[in-house]
Amino acid sequence: MAEDTDSLTNFVSLFALWSGAVVVMACVCSGIGMLLAKKHRQQLEARLRGLSCLELSTLGSVSGSGTVRSSDLVTGSAVFAADYLQQLIATVRFLIGGRIPAYEHLIRTARQEALVRLREIADKRGASIVVNVRFETSRVSLWTNPGCIEILAFGTAVVFNETTS
Repeated sequence: MAEDTDSLTNFVSLFALWSGAVVVMACVCSGIGMLLAKKHRQQLEARLRGLSCLELSTLGSVSGSGTVRSSDLVTGSAVFAADYLQQLIATVRFLIGGRIPAYEHLIRTARQEALVRLREIADKRGASIVVNVRFETSRVSLWTNPGCIEILAFGTAVVFNETTS
């Protein structure tokens, strides 16, 4: 009987230690993730400022801007994942209902990154506007991880002939 009690006590102690280690690791990783996300947002804003002259449009065509020299499909893709702490919070929100801010932020950041990548590619090709800009989203499943999403931005980069007066 004493052996059963000692075994149970050892099991409970190991389980508590393991659970505590998992919680600490999740918190540390989440903190590191927040710092990296903040740094990424700053870099994204800086990259976007450098591309401010390139226009984006959801319209299928553009008129009155000169003669089109070339047009080409451009894409920008980004894959982002929520950390496990964010997923845990999102699961609780899913159970009680309402907005899930962690996922809203995840999708917004992935969309911005995809657009910046699209703009960078269009800029390298000399485009002054990207028309017919659209988004596609898909869930990337890594071991049934629900918090991983891909955003694909695509459109037509238009290069106009130089106008000489």
